[in-house]
Amino acid sequence: MKYCDLKYTLGGACVQAETRLQLLDYKGTAAAYEQAMAAAPSIDLLQNLAAAYVNDGKPQSAIDAVKAAGQHLPSSQEELATMGYGETEISLLLGRVYAQWPGHDGQALDIYDKLIQKNPDDFR
Repeated sequence: MKYCDLKYTLGGACVQAETRLQLLDYKGTAAAYEQAMAAAPSIDLLQNLAAAYVNDGKPQSAIDAVKAAGQHLPSSQEELATMGYGETEISLLLGRVYAQWPGHDGQALDIYDKLIQKNPDDFR
């Protein structure tokens, strides 16, 4: 997991998440990242939240968190630029979570195939 930048959070939720991660407390890590995401959403925090759920053996919770973040994307390009992520990044993360979840490779491939069709010049 990447370390998160304290500027993304209020009240040190990132410090709490990183501390809980060091203690292998994935449930506590996820709760702290949820708090950080509520304060200031970022793709790094969302990736860390999803990873905490996967590490805790709760890939469906990771899927739910990523999908929820995707449903709350702003409509204006200016707001999306401020957030630093959009529909493509959400789909990439969703595909990654499905790929890490045993038996869900097909769902990951479907997501990646759709992304390639929609964005053939995107090298990610």
